[in-house]
Amino acid sequence: MARSRATLCPRWQFDCAAIAGQDWLVGVDEAGRGALAGPVVAAAVAVRASYFQALPEAFDLNLIRDSKQIREAQRETLFEQVSTLAEQGLALHAIGEGSVDEINRLDILGATCLAMWRAIQQLQEMGLPHIEFGIDELFQESGKRVRILVDGIHLKRLELPHEGVVKGDDRSHVIALASILAKVSRDRKMRDLDRRHSHFLWASNKGYGSRAHCDAIRAKGPSKWHRKQFIHRLIHR
Repeated sequence: MARSRATLCPRWQFDCAAIAGQDWLVGVDEAGRGALAGPVVAAAVAVRASYFQALPEAFDLNLIRDSKQIREAQRETLFEQVSTLAEQGLALHAIGEGSVDEINRLDILGATCLAMWRAIQQLQEMGLPHIEFGIDELFQESGKRVRILVDGIHLKRLELPHEGVVKGDDRSHVIALASILAKVSRDRKMRDLDRRHSHFLWASNKGYGSRAHCDAIRAKGPSKWHRKQFIHRLIHR
């Protein structure tokens, strides 16, 4: 039964091939890169090769996909299920953040890479073998091979060895897991900010450029949680 479930999930099959010859497979994704307000949040999920011999019974594997394709309530449920994987010893997961100040200072790509780097650094503190440039020497020393898959194209500013997977959150199981963690984590942050700045309607738009959000910026002016580079054109139209 478990084997047949996995056979029907292309993302699971993609990762089974990706981890061949490796000890760990890491999926990384972000949420909030295109928003007008709030931080950019990255998640990283690491699994050992043994993960693919022990299917998590809680999951309908085909539900684990690009978080944007999943209803909010369902994302919340999946987030809690993913969180139990660490308790079961099946996976490691971590969240990293690039603040609004860092987005303003570094630009969104720099802050995104910083958030991803922070998430992976946390995984290393949890037990993922240390990763840096000088891969061959590192793997010989640690005896462990780690493959990092990042949603999208290869990021030159992410100073860790990794591979970009275009549309990875719909092609890779571990990237899809990271997509869900990043999206839910950031949405929770934006709902919390909404309690302090409710006129921007962040609980519903999550900081993205909805018409109501843009109208509120024009009427009230930007808050400290807005990204200067992103709203400059908007407020000067």
